[in-house]
Amino acid sequence: MFNLYNTMICGLCEVALLDEAEELLLQMDKDGCPPNDLTFNVVVRAFLKRGDRHMVKIHLQETINMNFKPDVSTMSMVVELLTVDGEDSNFLQMIQSLVPREDSKAVSQTLRE
Repeated sequence: MFNLYNTMICGLCEVALLDEAEELLLQMDKDGCPPNDLTFNVVVRAFLKRGDRHMVKIHLQETINMNFKPDVSTMSMVVELLTVDGEDSNFLQMIQSLVPREDSKAVSQTLRE
C-alpha cells in the first residue's frame, strides 16, 4: 500500500496537481502509511518547480521534523532557488540543519558569493 501511495503522489506531482498530491499525502498518514523521505523529496521538488517558496518551506520543515534528509536533486534545487532569488534566512537555516555541521559553513559561504 505504501508504494501505491508514493506512486500516486509522484504521478500527481509530475502533472502539477499539487493540491491533490497534498491531500493524498495527508490521507496516506491517516491510513497508517507515514510518508518517507522519497515522498517528501518528490513533493518539495514539485513545489520548487512551481516556485511556491511558502509550500517549499512548509514541506522542508516537515522533512526536518521527521528526521528525513532531502536528496541531492532536492538540495540542488533549493540552493539554486537561493542563489537566483537571493539569500533567504529561513531557507538558509533549514539547509544548515540538514547539512552536516562541517559542510554548513561552506554552503552558507557559497550562497553569499
